[in-house]
Amino acid sequence: MKKILVVDDHEPLRKAVKLLIESKGKKLGYKVFEAANGREALEIITKKSPELAIVDLMMPEVDGYTLCNEIKVINSEISVIILTAKTDRATAKEVKLHYQPDKFLTKPVDNRVLFETVTEILEKQDVK
Repeated sequence: MKKILVVDDHEPLRKAVKLLIESKGKKLGYKVFEAANGREALEIITKKSPELAIVDLMMPEVDGYTLCNEIKVINSEISVIILTAKTDRATAKEVKLHYQPDKFLTKPVDNRVLFETVTEILEKQDVK
């Protein structure tokens, strides 16, 4: 079973991403957890040890930037997809350089692209 954590303070989007991955990934054994902010995410990460985290950048309590750093400290094997509404090139460049996510996607994201990205990253982990 592959465990995936979706972290976003926007509940409708978070639930939609969870439903998408659970429904399309059921045969692949994907189990999805969700968190409304980075603080909740850190609790889930320490208890559930997901293989992948899908992280929004702009959240209350612990933002996505801080969360990315904490994930790498807790377990550098956890892959990270940034899914954000910040679409400017400067943000994308900064995030890729300083936080080194496995993928940087902007909202709104096509469901097919998101699911294929999740699957691709998890398959790469199996090869390691």
